[in-house]
Amino acid sequence: MNLYCLPFAGGSSISYRAMYSHLDAYISPRFLEIPGHGSRAREPLLKEITSIVDDCFETIRRENLEEPYAFYGHSMGAVIGYLLTRKIFDNALPLPEHQFYSGRQAPAVPDKTTGRHLLPRDQFFSMLEDFEGSPKEVLINEELMEYFEPILRADFQACESFQYQQFSPLPVAISVMYGEREANSYNEFFAWQRETRHELKIYAFAGGHFFIFDHYARIGEIISSTLRLGCPA
Repeated sequence: MNLYCLPFAGGSSISYRAMYSHLDAYISPRFLEIPGHGSRAREPLLKEITSIVDDCFETIRRENLEEPYAFYGHSMGAVIGYLLTRKIFDNALPLPEHQFYSGRQAPAVPDKTTGRHLLPRDQFFSMLEDFEGSPKEVLINEELMEYFEPILRADFQACESFQYQQFSPLPVAISVMYGEREANSYNEFFAWQRETRHELKIYAFAGGHFFIFDHYARIGEIISSTLRLGCPA
């Protein structure tokens, strides 16, 4: 079983590495690197979510999709995974066995934050610190932030370019995970139900938006048991 992992804003192929050891041995994690990040750092950044999805689609279309696979994405990665699954469906390719998303309200729920990529530098860094996704040691490191700031701004711009369109729910089950200190409510996460014909499974974790860093063992367990049983855990 291939588990294709999709990046959160500023993320790269190392972002979920701590989770991989908590996955069952039959699961092979594969990271979909996007332009301007990690091993593709020399490529131009993409600032439209549809362009990122198109890039991921071209990558995954070259894979052997006859082998069973699933998606996992956090925050921006959840939006990418959702749109990618729809594009795969529209192109009549084999669909993922399951979609696992964390830290992102349902696509139909409007984003409460806009214009983050346009914030002045001090406000932008303050916002990142509130997200708890970037260690303070990184935020105060001028050299590191010279590298990461344009990447993060491009990713936030891409996230804000997303425009929801209502479609019929897909025949792919979804499991959603969220932090209890997220800015969004339970109902805003539960609204993922409208995107699947199956019963949505939803899991709450202690923590804020980047709760995943403290709960990779449990996340790995949820993914492993769900895929092992062939149905939501």
